[in-house]
Amino acid sequence: MRALDKTLRTIVVWLVTDSPLTAQRQIGRTRMLQPAVDACHHATLERSRMHSQPIPRLLTERLVLRPFAISDGPAVERLAGAREVADTTLSIPHPYPTGGGAAWIALHAGIWARDAGVALAICPRAAVDDPIGAISLQISRPHSHGELGYWIGLADWGRGYATEAARALTAYAFTTLALHRVQGRHFVRNPASGRVLQKLGMRFEGIHREAYSRWNRFEDVAVYSLLSREWTNDSVMQAP
Repeated sequence: MRALDKTLRTIVVWLVTDSPLTAQRQIGRTRMLQPAVDACHHATLERSRMHSQPIPRLLTERLVLRPFAISDGPAVERLAGAREVADTTLSIPHPYPTGGGAAWIALHAGIWARDAGVALAICPRAAVDDPIGAISLQISRPHSHGELGYWIGLADWGRGYATEAARALTAYAFTTLALHRVQGRHFVRNPASGRVLQKLGMRFEGIHREAYSRWNRFEDVAVYSLLSREWTNDSVMQAP
């Protein structure tokens, strides 16, 4: 908000001190600018209001996507720390250090409050206290885009949970967060993750060759994206 106020003051000073303009032209330019200023101000207030709210809960046909609790830390360490799961990600450690799950969860509220992203536990509807995975959206407001990240515990691979969760969070990104673009990336050697993005209707944009190093091995990364105008909303519900 302070940054916005400073920008508005700068605009006003520029209008007043632009000496070649007559007073009438100054007034006219100010009036022309006002709708854009009002829209920017409204959008800032709306985002501030939204992010004063709790981290969202989303419902799908089979899943509840809910905020992580500190008590989920051991489950995160056990599920994400499995070698097969960690190997598909860029940064999950293996072995996962004791206490690391709770430390990661403790960061979520601040990230949400800064409008920088959201991370949700993926839980079966019949067992909402038992996470089977995680899904996140990293947000860049200046560019109005977000990036999906997700993992599922090894025992629940192949059941379509990642796709179901990703579809719900993508709908939320476009309809509630009003983002323009959502993208996803995956290691080329992990085609299952790519199929999740394809099922969302994302377009393949290309491969970044040896873009990242994971465990002393350079990885090719495939990039997919979807724009808001391309999204077909499959009716996602927010939990009360």
